[in-house]
Amino acid sequence: MASLSAFINVLKRELFSASKKTPLKTLVTILVVFALEKLLTATKTFKCPKEGYQVYGGMFLFVPAFCLSGLALLTSSSFWDSATSRLRGKYGQRIVCSNICSDLAKAVLVGVAWLVLAFGTTDFYVCFRVGATESDSRRDRIRAESTMVAWATLVVIITTSLLYLALKKCCCSRHHRECAIHTLRDYER
Repeated sequence: MASLSAFINVLKRELFSASKKTPLKTLVTILVVFALEKLLTATKTFKCPKEGYQVYGGMFLFVPAFCLSGLALLTSSSFWDSATSRLRGKYGQRIVCSNICSDLAKAVLVGVAWLVLAFGTTDFYVCFRVGATESDSRRDRIRAESTMVAWATLVVIITTSLLYLALKKCCCSRHHRECAIHTLRDYER
């Protein structure tokens, strides 16, 4: 019994300490995106109509991406710290703008994760492009196109993230106060 409580304490310390919240938040975000996609496909919520299929398919492709990005911003304390600190005149415009842009980019990544998953499953894109009435050969071509879009989006996002991190590491030292890529809380320490 003592070893179980010790294990739980270690788990709490590792998962919920201030320095470990970002990986945990990322894991939860990935799980939410995956669960949302499975919920939409498993519950038969998605049924492509014969008319108005572009709007219907587009809604399933893009609205969840928008909503997930918005929720990521709503739950981002660093975004709100940055936005309100400029109003209080606490930090310079360059620092605040860079922090807000960094938080916006992180929020967009959540939406892009949805798009990669949605294009990868192909149903939403096929509905968006051809609806429920096209031939099987055309639908197969559109499915292949959707898969290629998913992979291309994933490659672009990974490459962009890699470039961003490389530039951040090379061009921004942690000790340089004007480097605005770090969070405002880093400056207050």
